[in-house]
Amino acid sequence: MAASRADPRSCTRAAQRARRHRSGNRAACAGRGPRATARTRGCPVKSRRARPADLPALASLIAHYAEAGLLLPRSEGELRARLADFLVLEDTAGLAGCVALELYGPHLAEIRSLAVRPGAQGRGLGRRLLRYALNVARRRRIAQVFAVTESPEFFLRHGFMPAAREAFPEKLQRDCQGCPKRRNCRLHAVVLTLYPLPKRSDPLTVLAPTTAALAAR
Repeated sequence: MAASRADPRSCTRAAQRARRHRSGNRAACAGRGPRATARTRGCPVKSRRARPADLPALASLIAHYAEAGLLLPRSEGELRARLADFLVLEDTAGLAGCVALELYGPHLAEIRSLAVRPGAQGRGLGRRLLRYALNVARRRRIAQVFAVTESPEFFLRHGFMPAAREAFPEKLQRDCQGCPKRRNCRLHAVVLTLYPLPKRSDPLTVLAPTTAALAAR
């Protein structure tokens, strides 16, 4: 049987529909347009180490949340110096989120600058970033990981426990000493023990969980 010839006008219309579909997916992944919330859930996301080319996007993302008082501000120079600490998520629209795992000696690390791009939220990317950072900490045999955060409930749901901020004197001295909000600070410290502490290490002061903390877990 001879193959039937395709109508060139039908082919053109099909190609136009395909282009519109791809364009809509890209816009949705970027968090734009009325269908962004529904469609972003299906956009592919890959995790990797941060690269120098990520610096502008990293600085912009962290600055966005720092202006809202949700993250500590970090200059592009500081980010460049600490780039090796950063892990990122990337989708078809670019940088979807970031997190830093900052070492305080061989047995302690801090989760810092955990952020998800506006428009990419609601896809579980914050949870994925946290798990990514914790997996890196486990591979490095880091005994304890802590965070100082305005949203302790997020960390408590992932096994962290409330802790006294005074248990992290180096953190207080480095990041809190010159903070203009230190007298009215609303941040909470949380800590997760991944491995037993070496015998010579001083245990951190872990607070008894409150009813709210237990409910959040």
